[in-house]
Amino acid sequence: RSASGVRGIKLRSGDTLVGMVVASPEATLLTVCEKGYGKRTPFGPNAPPIDEPEVADEVSDSEEPEVADEGEDHGTSARYPTKGRGTMGVRDIKTTERNGPVVAVVSVTDSDELMIMTARGKLQRIAASDVSVIGRNTQGVKIMSLDDGDSVAAVVRVEPDEVTPEDRGDDPAVDQDLTGKSPEVE
Repeated sequence: RSASGVRGIKLRSGDTLVGMVVASPEATLLTVCEKGYGKRTPFGPNAPPIDEPEVADEVSDSEEPEVADEGEDHGTSARYPTKGRGTMGVRDIKTTERNGPVVAVVSVTDSDELMIMTARGKLQRIAASDVSVIGRNTQGVKIMSLDDGDSVAAVVRVEPDEVTPEDRGDDPAVDQDLTGKSPEVE
């Protein structure tokens, strides 16, 4: 007997599936785009409320007009409403020329850390709590500066129990420059 499975989400032309995470009221969804922009968004109705900062959205003339998703609760644009299996879902982040396409989605908590790697091998470690928690249908904020022609390739969550004092920089002998450049000698 062969099984072909069931449709989880219906994709529009040009859309691709980037990832899937298990929703948890204690966590937020981290979304990262290839040009170094990203954001965190609470998962659902049981998530604690957030104070959304004003984020200026750039709008280009070529951008398609915003179309509301059927049944979307416009009063809760900071969270993800429950949708049925096989539907088109809701918009997570505005993928504009500034952001580039989404390259990763990760479920994170404030105590987690992130390792972000670029296509050219640049590596950056940041605290998940350093990434702004903002609403769903926004462009996000800059979370990693990139060199010309470089792009974000991968994002990995590092759990708090996997972080050692050396990783945090408590050991002065550990070089904290992850870009490959030598520390300057005085």
